[in-house]
Amino acid sequence: MKKIIRSKQIFTEDGLLNGYLVITDGVIGRISDGVPQEEEMQGAEYLNFEEGMVVPGLVDTHCFFMGKYFQEYGEDFKGVGAEN
Repeated sequence: MKKIIRSKQIFTEDGLLNGYLVITDGVIGRISDGVPQEEEMQGAEYLNFEEGMVVPGLVDTHCFFMGKYFQEYGEDFKGVGAEN
């Protein structure tokens, strides 16, 4: 079975990518920017996570991958939870 997952935020080793994944028989075959072409989508299940973050291949749920996300978007959590 072939699936295509679309998102504006695909977490890659190079940063966040606005694009899509092609997964065939449970294996990530391709990660690409932009939108999939119509011929590539034929016979595929299309999942649109446009505004959600996709983290392909993530297995270890105890990691600190959000640090890269915060660097990209500039969130500042200084002082959160700190005693004054």
